Amino acid sequence: MTGKSLCVYSVGDGTVLIHTISKDKTEPARDLNLLLSEANNSIQTKIRSEVAWVPGYDSLLLGSEDGWVVYCLFAYCDDACEFK
Repeated sequence: MTGKSLCVYSVGDGTVLIHTISKDKTEPARDLNLLLSEANNSIQTKIRSEVAWVPGYDSLLLGSEDGWVVYCLFAYCDDACEFK
């Protein structure tokens, strides 16, 4: 597994964290809310309640406690949109 890594997503306490697992290095978990808001100013940081992957795993949906959903084309966090 040299040079390759695996990402695990966890949802808890209203936050979605991305954990990168690699034999080469250890990285701290990254907050997906912060990544999205940095890449796209229109996406607000909210309390997230669930994550659903689109078949093919190239995009995901983030559910929020207030009923809003973020659709994110995964490779391009700046191509995210939010709808209710």
